[in-house]
Amino acid sequence: MKEKYPLFVHWYKTLDWILSAVENFPRNARFSLASRIADSGLDIMELIIQAIYTRDRIHILDQTNFHIEKLKER
Repeated sequence: MKEKYPLFVHWYKTLDWILSAVENFPRNARFSLASRIADSGLDIMELIIQAIYTRDRIHILDQTNFHIEKLKER
């Protein structure tokens, strides 16, 4: 599956980095900001998987892009 979907592979690596990074957040930020960042990353992964298994990808990929833009602002 990995070879056919480079977006999935790239986001998987990015998500691994995100999850590692939020573990190092200070304790007071870990339960608020870090949690939201990690949840957003997981939501994006879920949308990418949905896009892989559906024919109507445009709407899902638009949502994915929106979530990535929100994540960049955090």
